[in-house]
Amino acid sequence: DADTAVQVEAGVRLRDEATPERELARREIEQTVFDTVEALPEELRVARAVQRGMAEADVRARITSQATDEQRRAVADAVVANDGDLDQLVARVDALWSTIEGWRA
Repeated sequence: DADTAVQVEAGVRLRDEATPERELARREIEQTVFDTVEALPEELRVARAVQRGMAEADVRARITSQATDEQRRAVADAVVANDGDLDQLVARVDALWSTIEGWRA
């Protein structure tokens, strides 16, 4: 549309070019995200889900039906601990992203 064209020309938005390189990069990033485990103690997971409106019994049933933390870590390329505040999480994700960029080099 016209707004997108103006944004592309102004350098505000990148043109969405479907290239083999872009698709490969997308797949690599997607796989890395899928292979990354969010490490969060079970009690904290339960507490956060309950705060968002889930029943504690439902949360625990979901956790029980999923792969264990040990199983997830066994297949993960990376683990991001999410047991602190938002600033700590952002710092950990930034550090992981730097590591991921190093894998591509």
